[in-house]
Amino acid sequence: LIKSKKFNGNIELKNTFDKLLTRIDSSLNARKSKYIMMNVPKDALDKIIGIIPSLKSPTILPLSDQGLYAVHAVIKEDKFWEINEQLKEAGASGILSLPIENIIL
Repeated sequence: LIKSKKFNGNIELKNTFDKLLTRIDSSLNARKSKYIMMNVPKDALDKIIGIIPSLKSPTILPLSDQGLYAVHAVIKEDKFWEINEQLKEAGASGILSLPIENIIL
């Protein structure tokens, strides 16, 4: 998009433009990513966390089965199969991947 000279001094127009750009960026970022979820035994958590490049930090939730955790993360789609194989080798199971509609950074 090309920024118009009409933006000069027009805060409302600039804010609207910035909101539009955020929406476009969030969709474009999402197209390149997948949301993954998996079950991980406690003794494999550190290794799994080291494999996942996530946005900032993976989400780790204890499950009702003692010693088992659900780990959620966002990964780049083009690395999915490579990472998936590493996760399985490290002890992850029940690995699910979902498309992402938007990512607002």
